[in-house]
Formats: sequence, structure tokens, C-alpha cells
Amino acid sequence: MKRTGIAIGLLLSVFLLASCHKYEEGPWISFTKKENRIRGFWELSAVYKNGVKTTSESPSSVESLESVWEMYKNKTLLITFLEGNTYYKSNGSWKFEKDKENLGATFTTRYASLTRSYTILKLSSKELKIKFKDEKDDTWVLDFSIVQSFAGYDY
Repeated sequence: MKRTGIAIGLLLSVFLLASCHKYEEGPWISFTKKENRIRGFWELSAVYKNGVKTTSESPSSVESLESVWEMYKNKTLLITFLEGNTYYKSNGSWKFEKDKENLGATFTTRYASLTRSYTILKLSSKELKIKFKDEKDDTWVLDFSIVQSFAGYDY
């Protein structure tokens, strides 16, 4: 009887831990704060439009392949992006929204200012995956890979 109680307790613990993760694609558990995981240089490595990986389309030039997003502790967002044969820099800001389930970002393209609220699908120490719907009702997923983390630094 005692073993049955222990087994049920273990199963309940596993179920509760599995159901308590914050993001759709994980991580299931992390001992690093979200603020520390998101800070760093992130390279946009894959773009998906309506569930299909694309190399020819992007929601904006700032959200195109090989863009590099720099997220700092003071909520500054710097984005380096390629348009034509020229690299440009965009500056803006980032913040967590909706109990850290969304990432809010404000930045500029060459021609306009944009404010987006992305749903965070995954936030690990090596990968950031976010999604949003645009004004045409297309769903975009942006998959970033870490280039350099700022987790151990004060900037």
C-alpha cells in the first residue's frame, strides 16, 4: 500500500511538472531566469509563413533571414539587417508581456516604425522561437539561434 502511494505521488509530480511549462515548445524546466535567457545576440535562422519554411519572404526587412537582434538588460533592442546589398541598424526596445508569455518589440525599418507582440513558443539558452499574425492574417514564426549570450554580464 505504501508503494502504491509513493508511485501515485511520483506520477502526480511528473504530471504537474509537465503541465506547468510556460512555452509551447519548452523548455520544460530551466533554472535560468527568462530575463537572462533572452539577453544576447540572436541570429534569425529560419522564417515560417503559415507553417511553411520560406527563404524568399519575410514580414519585414528587420525580420528577414540572417537579421541579428541584440537584446540588452536595459530593454534596448538593436537589429542589424540586410536590405539589398547594404546592412542597416535599427534601434528600439523590448519587454515581456502577458506574464512573460509574449515578447513586445518596437523597432524601425528603413521606412516605418513597427510595434509587435510576439507569442513566445520557445525560450531556451540557445533558441528563441516567436510567432505573430500580420494584418493579412498570415501567421509568421521566427526562429532565432543564439550567437552570444549576455546572461552572465550586466548589460
